[in-house]
Amino acid sequence: MNHTKYIDAKVLIAILLFSFAFWGISYTADWESYSYAFEHQNFTRDAAFEWLSNFCNERGWGFVALYRFHIVLMGTLYAVLYKMLKLNPIKFVLLTLLLGYVGLGNQIRYYVAFPLTIIACLQLYSKKPQPFVCSILLQMVSMYFHSTTIILYLSFFFAHYFLRKYNSTKKIIIIAAANVLIYYIIYKSNWLVDEQYEAYKGQDKISSLQGGIFNLTPAFIAMYFVWKIKKVCLNTTNCICNNNCTFILTLITATLPLIFLSCYIQILGSRIIMALLPLYFGLFSQTRLYSNNHLCHAISQKAISITLLYFIIWRFCVPYMFGINAQQLAELTMMLESYKL
Repeated sequence: MNHTKYIDAKVLIAILLFSFAFWGISYTADWESYSYAFEHQNFTRDAAFEWLSNFCNERGWGFVALYRFHIVLMGTLYAVLYKMLKLNPIKFVLLTLLLGYVGLGNQIRYYVAFPLTIIACLQLYSKKPQPFVCSILLQMVSMYFHSTTIILYLSFFFAHYFLRKYNSTKKIIIIAAANVLIYYIIYKSNWLVDEQYEAYKGQDKISSLQGGIFNLTPAFIAMYFVWKIKKVCLNTTNCICNNNCTFILTLITATLPLIFLSCYIQILGSRIIMALLPLYFGLFSQTRLYSNNHLCHAISQKAISITLLYFIIWRFCVPYMFGINAQQLAELTMMLESYKL
């Protein structure tokens, strides 16, 4: 296998754009806690962060160097992922920045692990020998950076090998049951999905049902168009459904059992449901490009326009004009104000 086929001029430009977007940052909501963890390696973090902190400290490099390493690695993984999915790396890296700039710059461990987990899931669709072994190895590396990505990986594994054989009605029943079961196991038990999960269970981190639904509305709108595309487009004989479309559909289906819990626990919604939003646009783009059906093309174009327009209004206009969901906009402003090259 020629690994260089995933590295070309567009991928390199995408990596540079992504890196430049964060290179001069000196503030995020978690900057102080990361700096403390960097200086005190006994402070509990995932293994990769601890090892890299030791590596940098031994050479006299500060936290800024470690932060920038995570950013470059993150940008590389996203650009390669989009290349593997036959999406334009430049356009989709810019879209990823628009949809999740604050989270990407703040949760650096998770957003290195997140695209790596998706690449690990994608390996299960590979035609090369022993794709399962490769997938497991990549997921182990991902968990080295952030252990909670195992939730997404196991969800995809279940959807890929078990859920897809059922019809739509049975899928809905299974997904609904899974929501209840996962809610009970995670929220009611003492099992913690990461070292800071107890803090997220506090009253200040748990949204009301209405607030949780509001925070996930861009994803719900995208889900509606995914359902529409699957029903109208991908089931027709004159519409091409390639492996990338099938993969993204399976990935989206895999996250549905987490919807109910994500409405209550904001961190879960932002790390899984909203973090997948660029891939919804990937599905819309793939369907628009590969469909021979004019109706499918129109639906895909409508999905891109409406979902993106709603996100911009929801993320920027509503907080600015009405003060609703304003924390993200405030964090974005402070991050950009801290930017100095």
